[in-house]
This record gives sequence, C-alpha cells and structure tokens, in this order.
Amino acid sequence: MNATAPILDPGPQLRPPSLADHGLPRGDSTLISRAIKRQKDGATLIYSRYKGLIARIVGRVSRNGAIQDELIQEAFLNAFQNLPQLRERSRLKSWLSGVAHRKNNRPIAPMAPG
Repeated sequence: MNATAPILDPGPQLRPPSLADHGLPRGDSTLISRAIKRQKDGATLIYSRYKGLIARIVGRVSRNGAIQDELIQEAFLNAFQNLPQLRERSRLKSWLSGVAHRKNNRPIAPMAPG
C-alpha cells in the first residue's frame, strides 16, 4: 500500500488590505482627479501610497529624521500644487519620483539652533 502525505490546505492567503477593500478607488487617475478637486481622500491616498517611495529618495540626501520629514512634506506640497499639470496620469509614480529628486537636489540650509 502506497501512503502519500496529505496535501495541507494553506487556507486563504493573507495580504494587506487594498484600497478597493474599503470601497475606495484603486487607480492613480481616479486619485489624481479627486486630489485636483480638493477631495481630501484623493491627496491622502496618494500620500499614503507613495510616501515610502519619496522617503527612500530623500533618505539619500539626509539621515536626519526631522530633515527627511521636512523634505517629504516639501516634495508632496510641490507635487500637489502642480498636479493639474500632470499630463500622463498613468505616470504618477515616476512623476512624483522626479519631483522628489528635483526638490532634493538643492542645497540644504543648516537648521537654526534652538
């Protein structure tokens, strides 16, 4: 008699919840439209989706957490102010990367003591 080991069912795959799981839009184009219309969730979700990417870019400029936070905020502020000029909405990720690179290729002024 040939005994084979039973195949174990791993059960449902664990994955992080997506935007769609919460009834929110998935595509960058929808988020861009919502952000341009000043709908808070559009900008918030773009920020949540791409903050890690921008943090990695600014992390090359400074290892100081406070400076990194400031650079991340400046990059997103600049991006949101110029979002209506983004022509190819499917390229949001690379466009944001470019904004962060340009913003961070300038000299950093020393922080005032305090």
